[in-house]
This record gives sequence, structure tokens and C-alpha cells, in this order.
Amino acid sequence: MSLFSSGKSNHPITTDKVWKSDAACLKGIATEAFLTLKKSELPLIVTLFEDAHKAVVDFLDSLKVPYQVIGTYGDLEPLIQKNTIAVLRPFAHDSFGNNIYKEMKINILIFGKYPAIAVENKILESLSTHLPQARISFCLSLEEPFFKFLGADNIKSMMDTLGMKEDECIEHTMVSKAIKRAFEKIDKDLVVEIKARSEQAWFTKNLKQES
Repeated sequence: MSLFSSGKSNHPITTDKVWKSDAACLKGIATEAFLTLKKSELPLIVTLFEDAHKAVVDFLDSLKVPYQVIGTYGDLEPLIQKNTIAVLRPFAHDSFGNNIYKEMKINILIFGKYPAIAVENKILESLSTHLPQARISFCLSLEEPFFKFLGADNIKSMMDTLGMKEDECIEHTMVSKAIKRAFEKIDKDLVVEIKARSEQAWFTKNLKQES
């Protein structure tokens, strides 16, 4: 479980799934999306930075699978009948209005983490408010900047010890606790957030600030 699933917070319960590489993570997201479609449910891939969005779209293009980039919740409903993957533009949740889809069966797959706790909380609250029945998973890669900051060697060693293959992911409370500690450290050091187009640029800009 992620750091947002405990305590008295109103944040939704989420799952952290970690792969060894970006390529394996994207493959895992696509596999989960296909399985969701087979259940006659809608997979919604959420990206948090522009470079992550491009990576998802390029990967889906390479697979030649049907998908549609959306910018509002109103774009979701027609896709249920089309057997199509939905890909949300970064920060499109800000313009979603008041639509609430209580009956819509959706599997939300978030590619990566947003390093600022307050921003990620806002995204999760928006998703869970408008799509209250949705399942939410963070799909993460040890290669992404967040894990470089976290120090991914211990997690990779754990995966190697368990004999996990490149295309297998780990879901473990120890990993989620490590992610929580990293978030707390970033939040402590962050004074005023500087927005960025990529996660790497975010760390470059924001970790230079003094607490």
C-alpha cells in the first residue's frame, strides 16, 4: 500500500507496483490495461509530467493498440464501449469540473510519482472524487529520478534475492514505507515548488532550494 492509505486521511487507498526498468514498467502498464479491457472495464493511464506522457503515448503507438488521449472526465464515458485505453494529459484533472461517475468501473494506472506531497494529494483527491469506484495503482520504475533520490539499490537487491524477472514487479510494505520516508524528506526540504516539464528537471530545480 502507499503512504496515502493509512491514518485518518481522506486520500484513497492505492497500491505501489515497482519494476526494475522504465521499459518493464511501461510493459507492465500496458499488460494491466489489456487485462482491464478484457474485464469490460476502462483502463485510465495517468501521467504526471510531460516527458512521462510522451513515453506512454510512444509506447502505445509502438504496440499499435487503440488508445485516446483525454483532457476531461466527460471524455471517459464514450470509451467504455470502444474497448479503448484512456490516457490522461498531465494535470488535466484541474479542469474536470463537477462530473462524478459512481458506477464507472475504472482501473487507474499512474505512471511515476509526483515528488511534492501536496500536489500528488490533490491529484489523488480529484481522481477519487470524480471516480469513487476506481482502483488506483502507482506504476514505478527503479530508473526514474524519484528512486535515484530514494536510493534504489536495496530495493533492487530485494528483487534480485527474490529471483524476480525483468518484467515482474514488486508490491511490498517495505518499499511503500521507503517511498513514504523519501516523500517526507523532500517535503521537509521543499520551500517553494518550482514547476518543471519532467521529473528529472523537477529534482534539479527543487532540491537546490535550502530548507
